[in-house]
Amino acid sequence: MFATEIGRRAGLDVVRLSGEPGEAEIIPALGAMVRQISLRPDSPLPRAYGPFGMQPILAPDPDEASLIANADFRGRHLFPFNDRIPDGNYSFAGSSYQLPKNDGRDALHGLVHSVPFELDELYSTSERAEARLHVEPERYVCAGYPFALSLSVRFILSREGFRIEYVVGNRGQGTAPFSLGWHPYFSLGGLADSWRLRADSARWVPVDERLVPTGATAAVAKSPFDFRSGRPLDHPALDVALVASRSGRYELSGGEHRLSLSYDPALFRYLQLYLPPDRRSIAIEPVTAATNAFNLPGFGLRTIDPGETIGGFVGVAMKPLPAPAG
Repeated sequence: MFATEIGRRAGLDVVRLSGEPGEAEIIPALGAMVRQISLRPDSPLPRAYGPFGMQPILAPDPDEASLIANADFRGRHLFPFNDRIPDGNYSFAGSSYQLPKNDGRDALHGLVHSVPFELDELYSTSERAEARLHVEPERYVCAGYPFALSLSVRFILSREGFRIEYVVGNRGQGTAPFSLGWHPYFSLGGLADSWRLRADSARWVPVDERLVPTGATAAVAKSPFDFRSGRPLDHPALDVALVASRSGRYELSGGEHRLSLSYDPALFRYLQLYLPPDRRSIAIEPVTAATNAFNLPGFGLRTIDPGETIGGFVGVAMKPLPAPAG
């Protein structure tokens, strides 16, 4: 059986989804933040998975103050733009706009990451637990982004794992630009140097000293960013966007853990990878656009017409461990 409940953490409501496959926590007041996911593998359980056989797979914030401030954007949703817009400036349909700056000279990671979402639905069945939340444009619109886009997010815990489904809708009178992303920090225990990432991406996005694309993608072959056959995460530093493959899947493994991560390739065209300085987690972010796409439309900027909706999904599952040799 699956169950849902609303608890409290750091003085905020926390939506919990639970069942035999695992648990998940979402904080509506913090931009529908996914605070934690714990999953069981669908194979015999090694002791490393703890007394209940569930492995937390998201790196937690160290304390309640960090949870609310969240300088690293852990688990947050990035909308109506993901990643960085240098100086907060962009132009669209002949008009220029100035976004509020929240990272030195730049606008970073959208406008809803700390905005309360409304809880629309919370229910469970014998097959799944679900929570559906949304945010309306009135919550976040500003002079720098006057477009009326809503975002609906559905969280699903089932025997297939954890899944997030997105629907962007245009409630305004004109065509609007947007990009969307999710910013989870995955942790498999210990340091990331011993983990392996496999991603089918054949190209990556070179950037300048401000982490802004230089204007073209490059082949991953013979580069440090070729993860097609699996590669250790032992890079001295890693902050790069890969062009997402049409397979819609990638895999992170380390020790006794193996995560299968999926995304809708029709919506999420890039994967942003980031190793924080402590190297105890890795941000693997499915994003619809590369950095500064609002000024570089060829790097994934989407537009949406009045009355139109655009949707997609991401998913996380714990896969069976490989059989011991011999």
